[in-house]
Amino acid sequence: IISSYNIKDTVKRKKSSSGRPERSGILQFTAGLNVKSGNERLERGSKASCVLESLSSELLQEELEVLRALMDHYVKWGTTYMYLDQLQEALEADFQWLVRILRELQTKGILYIYKDPRLGLRIGFSKMVKELLENCVETD
Repeated sequence: IISSYNIKDTVKRKKSSSGRPERSGILQFTAGLNVKSGNERLERGSKASCVLESLSSELLQEELEVLRALMDHYVKWGTTYMYLDQLQEALEADFQWLVRILRELQTKGILYIYKDPRLGLRIGFSKMVKELLENCVETD
């Protein structure tokens, strides 16, 4: 019965003779985007390290650790804020310890804490730190 019907092979079983071009290497339309984002990431990384260096004399070791995690998130994703649960997971930190450190950083004007009604507590860089990120030029 099966041999009497005209059954076509699936796409996986077809050879390159099917007329579809073989995929190889990188896709040209995304290559430019990847290079650009890499350069932006490097630039954000140098600015973040410059800001950390300039603020390191004012902060305790624990505060620097939390700020470094926020800066790492900024370098990777380009956003100047992060949610508390994300930060807690990234640092593998105790909730009460983390909130205490965040409040100290907020008191020093380094970051803000905002209660987002939908997604929870949002922690972001203060206006002063954002200005430092814009204006910071790392000197070697």
